[in-house]
Amino acid sequence: MGLVIIVAGMIGSVVCGVILDKTHRYKQVTLSVYVLSVLAMVAFALVLPYGLLPMFFVSTLLGVFMIGYVPIGFEFAVELTYPVAEVNSSGLLNVSAQIFGIVLIAGGGAILEHYGDKIFNICLIVSLVGGCITTALIKSDLRRYKVSQKGGDI
Repeated sequence: MGLVIIVAGMIGSVVCGVILDKTHRYKQVTLSVYVLSVLAMVAFALVLPYGLLPMFFVSTLLGVFMIGYVPIGFEFAVELTYPVAEVNSSGLLNVSAQIFGIVLIAGGGAILEHYGDKIFNICLIVSLVGGCITTALIKSDLRRYKVSQKGGDI
């Protein structure tokens, strides 16, 4: 299933990147993919007891949206932090992702061990919903895009 998530995520990254490049609607695309990630995680939690075939299907959706979110998030961050160098915003996003990953894995392992997979999945969904709300509250100030539209040097 991990392989399915990764391969689907590679496809999702490309598709989401193309959509973002065509529309330049950074916040809308980011938020849409984030909401779809939440829904895919809910579906994952719901189909867990029903065997492998539904899990592979839902894992595909999970990969497309969760991994597809990564390039969108990076591009949105670059837009919001322009003229700060892309390496700074990308580096901060990578560091924060690693820290949250460590915290969620360590905390999730304890929750899984003591309370079971249902509570663990609920915690993951709540975390995603929190990120979705945070993303919705971000003011969409597309500085780099505005400069490029005026013919400026990026």
